Amino acid sequence: MTAIPARGDSAERAEPGLGTGRAAETRSRQATRAGSVPRMTLTDLSSGFRDLDQRQCAQAVIHDRLADDRDQQECRYLMRFWWQLCVPYREVTLDQLRANVGGPGLRLVEELIEAVRTSHEAIDDWIDAAEEAVPVVQDRGFEAQVRLNRDLSAGPTP
Repeated sequence: MTAIPARGDSAERAEPGLGTGRAAETRSRQATRAGSVPRMTLTDLSSGFRDLDQRQCAQAVIHDRLADDRDQQECRYLMRFWWQLCVPYREVTLDQLRANVGGPGLRLVEELIEAVRTSHEAIDDWIDAAEEAVPVVQDRGFEAQVRLNRDLSAGPTP
C-alpha cells in the first residue's frame, strides 16, 4: 500500500534537482532561515488566511501599493499573484515572480508568502509594515479622466 503524502510533505515541496525526503526538507528549512523563500508551489496560499477580510487586506496592499501599471509586465505578474492568493490552482509561480517583479516589490511578495506560511499574526504584521513602507500608487490616467469629465460636465464658460 502506497502512502499518500499529507499536505506540506516533502513530495509536494520537492524542488527539481533536490530530491525528496529529509535532506530536501533540511535544505528547504535552511533556505528559509537564510532569508530566502524556497522555490515551491504557491497553490497553498489561498488557505493560509484567517478569513476573507485578512486576505482582502493583503490583496489591497498588492493592488493599491505594488501593482503600478506604468510597468505593465511587473503589474501583470503582481496581479496574477493577487489572484493566486484566492485560488487553489497555479496562477503564477515563484520563478515567474522573480523573473518579472523587481526590487522592493519582490521582497514584499516573498515576505507575504513567508507570512502566510507562518501565522495569521505574521500576515497582520506584514500588512501593517507594507502599508507604512509603500505609498499608494497614484493612477494619473484615472485622475486625468476625472478632471476631463468634470470639465466637460461643467459646460462652456460664459
